[in-house]
Order: sequence, then structure tokens, then C-alpha cells
Amino acid sequence: MTMKCGSQITTLLLFVFSINVFACQGIARLLPLPVATEVVWEDVYSGGIRSRFESAPHQQDEDYDPSLYAAGSTSRIYLVEPGSALQGELGLWNHFPDLKPVKLLLLLNYQQVEFHLDEREFATSFDIDLLPDEIYTFTLTTLPLAEGYYDFALVIVVNPENAAMDTRSRARTTFTPVIRRSVFVGGAMLPGVDFKPFQNVAEDAERRFTDALFLTNKPRGFNQWPGPGRRVAPGKVFNLFLRFATPNYTARPGVDAKVDGVPFAFVAFMDDQVVPFGEDPVVYGRGFRGEIVTIPIKIVAPGTSGVHQFFIHRFPNPYNAVKVEGPVDRSFYSLSTERVVIEVEEP
Repeated sequence: MTMKCGSQITTLLLFVFSINVFACQGIARLLPLPVATEVVWEDVYSGGIRSRFESAPHQQDEDYDPSLYAAGSTSRIYLVEPGSALQGELGLWNHFPDLKPVKLLLLLNYQQVEFHLDEREFATSFDIDLLPDEIYTFTLTTLPLAEGYYDFALVIVVNPENAAMDTRSRARTTFTPVIRRSVFVGGAMLPGVDFKPFQNVAEDAERRFTDALFLTNKPRGFNQWPGPGRRVAPGKVFNLFLRFATPNYTARPGVDAKVDGVPFAFVAFMDDQVVPFGEDPVVYGRGFRGEIVTIPIKIVAPGTSGVHQFFIHRFPNPYNAVKVEGPVDRSFYSLSTERVVIEVEEP
């Protein structure tokens, strides 16, 4: 594999080094990486965008061992002193044959927060262009953290400006990957959250929609919303429906998704900002295998004219310690609806 920045070409041995390339600034930085058995890109998007995140060694749980990623079992828990920032190395690797722009958004306890990459200013989102077959590494730093427990979720929006009206095209190109971790600050414990069963459920007796996660135009059926796009006035309030099932893989090992159910957190995004579900900043609840849940949503169109994009992310097992138990454990695998296009008209 070859890495390029301007006229400089550097041959990369993956198991020894990675290059951090800021194409927009023309700067290349050579950083050491662990040996080959320890470099595992465990978070994968469509086989194309791969990512990893490892905290500073002094903030890692004693059971944290990246070399176990290949075996599929490891703790992804970080320990931070009160008043200190979480800091770690973020790696991004573009396996697509062409350039892919990505947008990075950080959630702590499902609230959007500021962070920074390397020496850039703190911000709630960052845009990065990933050249094909290039590895990028960044130092990610949060703001200082108060004592408590934090669910860490780094959302990676691929092709954030893709506003193609073709639903199938957007479905293939806009599912967003996410990196999830647990952060304990000081003597914090996991919060005890009682997740109530979702209301408005229907039986999926034939199990035809076991992995459903759609935004729809009606409370029944799975017609993805909107078909050709939606033109609305600035600030207009309109309705759609989130319809989803509870897949078996979202259950923690030893948990029966049909009997015990699976807790979820749902977060909505408009462009690069988290937005509320009507009155709710985050929707929590417990889903059960074999049921379809329907949640009515009120959306407020942005006040600025132009094309905007809306999507919802599903996070299974919120406020659980992120420990992966073997190669088939996907209980922290987070998935988004497709992004839907909202065209706001001129006032």
C-alpha cells in the first residue's frame, strides 16, 4: 500500500507505522502503531470505512487488551480521574476505491458534546476527507469530565452531503458506523436505569421484519419516508414514524431477546446536530424480539433554506459496560436509519 501527500510518497508497512495525513493542510505525520496482531479495525462500515479508538494507556481498564480484538473478546472500558479529559488515538481507514468525506460527532450519555482532534479547536463536529486506501490517525480529546459514568459514542457519518433522492442509493451509502466505549470517572458506578417496554407494538408473527429500522410515512407498513424528498417551509412541524424490530444479535450474551427484551436509546440528528424527538431529547425503552414498535415523531424543519438531512441512530444496551464477549457478540452494534432528505423552501 502506498501513502501520498503532495509530492511525497511513503511506503507503509502496516504492522510498523501508520501515516496521519491532513490532505487539506498538506501535512504528513508518521506515528508508531502496535504490531500486526494488535492492530484490529473492529468497527467496520460496509467493508469500506474501518475505524478504531484506543485511550491513553493510563486510562485503560486492567482488562483492556487490543490484542484480543481478533479473538472477539475484550473490555472497552476507560477509567478517568475527575477533572481530566479522556484522550485516545482515533484511526480511520478508507477501503473504498474513491475519496470518502466523513463527519465525526461525539455523544456522551447520548448528548452531543464538543471535542477536538489534534491541535484543532474544540467543536461539535469535524469534516475529514479520506483518500482511498489511506490510514489516518488523530489524537481525540474530550473536555474535562466531572465524576460520573459516561456512555461514549463516536458517530461517523459517511458521505454527509449525499442528498441523492434515490432511496436505494442512500440506503447503500448512508448507514453510519459508530465507536462505543464506557468511561468511568472517579468512583462512578453504572447507573441503574429501568427501561420500560415500548408502547404501540404489533406482533411480527412470521418474523419478516426481524431487523427493521425505518423512517416511514405511515404508522403501518414500511414505505420509507420520504420517497422523492420532502419540501417544507422553514420551521414547519411535520410528522413521520420510526418503526423497528429487536434483532437477536442486540441481546447481551445470556439474555433472551424475546423473554427479557433489549434496552435501546434512540438519538435523532439533523445535519450535524442532535435534535429532540418532539419533547424528548433521547428516546429510551425496551424492545422484544417478534414485535414491531412504532414511535410517532414530530420534526421541526430547519430555519435556513436548502437541503437538510435527518436520521435516527439506535444504540442497544445503553448504560451497560462495553465488554464484548466473543467473536459473535454484536450486542453493542449500533445502526442508523437511512438519511432522509428535507428541502426547506425560501421564506
